[in-house]
Amino acid sequence: MRKAAARRIGTGDRMEDSVHIEGGMPAELAEAERRLVEALDRLEGAVERSAAPRPEPADPAEVERLEAELEAERDAAAQLDDRVRALKRRQTTHVAKLEAELADLRARLEDHEREARQLRGVNQRLRENCGALRDAMAEGLAEPDLVNRATAAELEALRLQRQADRDDLDRLIEEVSPIMAMPEEA
Repeated sequence: MRKAAARRIGTGDRMEDSVHIEGGMPAELAEAERRLVEALDRLEGAVERSAAPRPEPADPAEVERLEAELEAERDAAAQLDDRVRALKRRQTTHVAKLEAELADLRARLEDHEREARQLRGVNQRLRENCGALRDAMAEGLAEPDLVNRATAAELEALRLQRQADRDDLDRLIEEVSPIMAMPEEA
């Protein structure tokens, strides 16, 4: 009695019983069985692949809506990039303006310091001349040269003080002018 190869296919798992060949099955039959097993394996693989979930085809309206949203986001990103570039340009311009103002203020400070040194020097000479004049007056010797030097020192101190006051007024006018030029709010 001849038994053929038994094959069981369960819940997706393939289980093979051992192949019994009694009485020497011809080689052709064994080859046919081998090809049959290979075909069953291919068929089982195809069934498993077809059972895998497939993505649903996209709704054309949904694809169009998503593409429109993507384009809107790209436009928004481009606008933000433009704004960032504009802000950087304004910031660079503003920084350059502030650096120029700082250089101007430093130059003004140096001028003030120079004027203050001159004023201190003139005031020192004025004090010395006034002291010498007092001493000469106390001794009864009123020298015209001392009076002239004291008067010249006093005039120089007044001239420097007037120039310092004028510089302060010019700076004040320069700072107030832009504010005065602004239109009034209703």
